[in-house]
Amino acid sequence: MKQNWLIVLLVGVLLLTGFPNGVTAAQPISITLDGEELDFDVAPVLESGRVLVPVRVIFEAFGATVDWDTATNTITARRDNDTIKLTIGNKTAHKNGEAVELDVPAKIIRGRTLVPVRFVSEALGAKVLWDSKNQVVSIHQRNELELQAIEQVKKYLSMLDKAVGGGLEDEEWESILSEAAIKSGYGIDARVFKPMSGQMGSSGRSIQDIAIVDSKTLSIGPNITTIMVTARYIYYDPTSPFVARTRLQYEKNYYLIKEQGDMVLDREETVKETPVK
Repeated sequence: MKQNWLIVLLVGVLLLTGFPNGVTAAQPISITLDGEELDFDVAPVLESGRVLVPVRVIFEAFGATVDWDTATNTITARRDNDTIKLTIGNKTAHKNGEAVELDVPAKIIRGRTLVPVRFVSEALGAKVLWDSKNQVVSIHQRNELELQAIEQVKKYLSMLDKAVGGGLEDEEWESILSEAAIKSGYGIDARVFKPMSGQMGSSGRSIQDIAIVDSKTLSIGPNITTIMVTARYIYYDPTSPFVARTRLQYEKNYYLIKEQGDMVLDREETVKETPVK
């Protein structure tokens, strides 16, 4: 009987010490890409709320090539025009030369290099869903129109930042907004918000912390193509007389249509408006 308790105790110690600090291995984690489950030689792990997977399998599933620099412990993955770099133990990754901060860095576990699956997937244009109950990560590659729509929304918010901070000429909106959106006027009553040229002035106002939350293809056809992109950002206005409204976080749905061969913003709707500190 005593021997049985010693065996149980020994197994418990091995289970507790078999994984690095913060790594959870209670229930197997499944990863699917466009509905097909990926097969890994080392099982995915959950660390500090982030799922890490073997680097070569996930990048090659996306059609990317992978290089390993032994001297610097750096992974470089390339696909089409995108280059992604991660360094073991470093929370700063790079996409096309731009730094991206990670919650959990790439690391070596049981002799294999593991990387954060969400970062890799989103860096390559996919969207990621996490089912914590069933321990399933579902990755869906976006179609080309969704990727174009996302880039247009990013461009719009970058232009909006310029417009609220110092002004933007009306002609500059023409490449980003639909004809109907341009004709709808200015301000919150327009189909897509835009300040009147010269109205804002040099105010210190800005658009901050832009994040793409989701995208969805609503329709594709010869007559109408509509893509919805959900974005979140903070509008900072140091001139507001109300302290609670100095920083407002917006979540908005932007509806884009194909007009003269390009995806353009046609209308928007506000999902949430929240004061933040």
